[in-house]
Amino acid sequence: MIPTAINQMDFKTSLDRISRFYLKKSFIFFISVFFIFNFQFSNSQTLNNQTGLVNFKATVLDANTGKPVETSILIEDDNGTKINAKSNSLTGEFATILKSNKTYKFTFSNFDVHKQTQTAATIFSDNYEEQHHTFHIIKLNPGLKLFEIDGFDSKSNSLNSEAKDLLKQIESIIKTNRGVTFDFVISANSGTDDKHQAKSSDKKSKSKTKSGNTNSVVDSRIKNINSFIENINWFKGKVNIVADYSYSTDNSFTVIVKDIKNPFK
Repeated sequence: MIPTAINQMDFKTSLDRISRFYLKKSFIFFISVFFIFNFQFSNSQTLNNQTGLVNFKATVLDANTGKPVETSILIEDDNGTKINAKSNSLTGEFATILKSNKTYKFTFSNFDVHKQTQTAATIFSDNYEEQHHTFHIIKLNPGLKLFEIDGFDSKSNSLNSEAKDLLKQIESIIKTNRGVTFDFVISANSGTDDKHQAKSSDKKSKSKTKSGNTNSVVDSRIKNINSFIENINWFKGKVNIVADYSYSTDNSFTVIVKDIKNPFK
């Protein structure tokens, strides 16, 4: 009986040891799996959050003619970091290295370019990618109709708020583009003389009334715009007021680029 009891005790002890052994092994295995999974997940997150680089290749074209434009470009990210670039005079192309998955501001300026800012976002990359983009900007070519608005009150012929805002914008352009000159073409609106024509008794009378009233409206508007800009120094020698008595358009105030020169040559 004693040997049997010892054997039973030895068996129970061995069983306990085996259980503890496999329990320890299971615990180690579980911990190992946990750390491996956690490491892989963390490493994956790190890779996904990495900022790769993008070779940003762009072409700058004239919005009106589609031709390449030579211009200086100031590139700025959301932290205020700035990069300078310049497009090729023959192709309009430029290239720069940017961080991926970011939005940048591109400001275009030159003596013959209407200064403007556009935004573009780089593609996502955790390594290195190439990206192509096209910008369309306004080049100040002679003869270009830059703005066309209905700029006058129909009753008083005084400048309306839209015309006053436009004159501020033109002043800003002249400050940036020192070599530009403009024609301000002032006209009466289509249908200005309908009321007067209805009162006329014959074609000759209608024609005279129509012509006389149109001229009067245009002259009044020119007087008002001259009075408004006469004290704006930036307009002196840069603006020419042109009377258009044809009243063939709804836009009574048209801004045309008369000439553009490089002030540094």
